Amino acid sequence: MKKRKPFTVIPGKKPKRTGEKVLSVLFAVAIGLLALQGVWTMARNLVAAVFVNTVVAQEGVLEQSVQAQGIIVREERVVASPLTGALRWQAEDEVRLAIGAPVATITTLGGVSQTVLMPGPGMVIRQLDGLEGILQPHILASPASIDFAKLRDAPETIVQTPDESEVQQGSLIFKVIDNYRWYYVAQFEQDHFTSLEGKNEAYLRFSFAPAEDVYAGIMHMQNDDDTITVSFSLQNDVAGCFTERFADAEIITQRTAGIVLPISALLVRGEDIGVYVVNQSRVQYRSVTVLQADSEQVVVRGMLTGLPVITNPSLVKEGQKL
Repeated sequence: MKKRKPFTVIPGKKPKRTGEKVLSVLFAVAIGLLALQGVWTMARNLVAAVFVNTVVAQEGVLEQSVQAQGIIVREERVVASPLTGALRWQAEDEVRLAIGAPVATITTLGGVSQTVLMPGPGMVIRQLDGLEGILQPHILASPASIDFAKLRDAPETIVQTPDESEVQQGSLIFKVIDNYRWYYVAQFEQDHFTSLEGKNEAYLRFSFAPAEDVYAGIMHMQNDDDTITVSFSLQNDVAGCFTERFADAEIITQRTAGIVLPISALLVRGEDIGVYVVNQSRVQYRSVTVLQADSEQVVVRGMLTGLPVITNPSLVKEGQKL
């Protein structure tokens, strides 16, 4: 009878039940999701730190304006030389003089001299453009009657008589301008009419004096086919207003003061509008009131100046640490 070989019993693993397998899978998935969430949070914060843009909330003014082309109209009186002879200026250019003040002296070849006096109070202007008799304030009642194209296309006839030059009797040598009031007649497209409708004042920024904002009253507004012609009355002097004739201008129809931000910074939450600010390295939501907006900027109130405002808020969420 053969002896049986000894054998070793290897302990086996107890099969897991189905419920335990499911729990194990769910636990592994949960661990994976937590890890992914941590990675995503780190990645999102890194992206935010790199790509989030901010501006500091500051007070400013947002303007609504219309671009226009126009003509300057003044009350002007031209003065002619009483003699043929050499002219000698007695008054500076662009100074205000009283009636009867000496402006120039004309001396003939025979030695006869005559002083040219101010015909009325006003500003002495030596530059003449030939339009003094055409562009007078009486045309402002019907500004659309001005042929802008014809005037602009006309050859330039600027004349200025130098000191000690020879002048002919009857030739125009200077003009006197009423410098207390001047006018600007502007023409622009019909679709800009709504920005001026119902208004009786505006600020004008002229091409010859771009740093000056000149207050103007609206005198007349006339609708003609596809264009609107408006006449403005001005009293503040700016450099060039007594010598320039044709000028482009920015007509500022509305000014709103407040905190000026890029319009991309706004967030809409139902009926509430706000922005994301960075306060102590965390993203916080602040409700604001919109005062005025255009295609690029917005004026708001309801928040303090000095806070960094996020201009691309879609990259962050409230409470996020930056």
